[in-house]
Amino acid sequence: MKELRQYIEREMRGPDSYFGVERSADELELLLNTQTDVCRDVADELGAGAKNIYLVGAGGSLANLRPLKQIFDSLLRLPVEVYSGHELVGSAPFGLGSGSLVVLASNSGEVEDTLGALRFARQRGARTVAVVAKPDSTLAREADAVLPFHDWDEPVMVPPLLVGLRLAETVGDVALASELRTGLEAVPAALRRVVPAELARAEERAREFLGCVQLFVLGAGVLAGLAYKLAYNIVMENMRIGAAFIDASEFRHGPCEALERTRPDMLVLVGSDWSRSQTLRTLEACRRGGARTLVYDAADFGEVHPWLTPLVAYPAVEPFIVYSAVLRGIVDLAPRVQMGGGGFYAFEKATP
Repeated sequence: MKELRQYIEREMRGPDSYFGVERSADELELLLNTQTDVCRDVADELGAGAKNIYLVGAGGSLANLRPLKQIFDSLLRLPVEVYSGHELVGSAPFGLGSGSLVVLASNSGEVEDTLGALRFARQRGARTVAVVAKPDSTLAREADAVLPFHDWDEPVMVPPLLVGLRLAETVGDVALASELRTGLEAVPAALRRVVPAELARAEERAREFLGCVQLFVLGAGVLAGLAYKLAYNIVMENMRIGAAFIDASEFRHGPCEALERTRPDMLVLVGSDWSRSQTLRTLEACRRGGARTLVYDAADFGEVHPWLTPLVAYPAVEPFIVYSAVLRGIVDLAPRVQMGGGGFYAFEKATP
């Protein structure tokens, strides 16, 4: 038991911990205090006159950007699209050009997919903004502007959101922008309430699902991107079990038939936006069908703006992930077995 505690302490509380659960509130406050003015300047310098916005990333960074599509569609009078790096280059969207603002997110700033998209966007004459944790990275050096965040990567959506809030003053809904600014300021307090509660029950939850070999992760609306990230970039990457994302609002269109012959394990994110009623209907049906469910409900987060719930939901789930990994004997979460190096995929850094 003592050894378990030591591993948990290192992964969630240590200065070099891969999961920054207990740093989440402080990190977000630091970002808001130091980067708000920088984001406003970037919006004024590069966003002025923009005809459209492209949000680009890979893996977890891409998933972190996805909620912005829903937010910006209501906030701005500008078309907004979300692409993976390879997808942007491969599809070569007609609208990408000199009037485009392209926001590219990457923790390391060295991901070949995203670097390729940056170079392609620049060739098309677009203005580019790098959202990175490493401001000396290749992505940061080659972009027109840099919006740094810290090593805890969930606030990836915050710097582009701050840019969007500034743009809304000229090409958007000013009242909604003000509402979201106020909402952002309230998120750290919510994290300080939610995270300790989740830390207290994480081990029990992880032990309940210790025999799980396949976890379906359900979410919809603004939480769909996080559900996708949890399945493909967190559960499989850290717990090393099978996982799949299902849009909770689409569950009845096919996936529900699996309940006839299976009793799946499910992690369900329940939002407080338009998706709530649909997700609750799906959750009820899954329970009737015999599914074992682990639920994280935004209604338990307190006064958090419905569109900002991903900023609280991810730290809420992280303790369960860390305990689940450590209890499976995975005691060092930073190294990867297959990603890069000599594993199944051995990618070299993209060259200019």
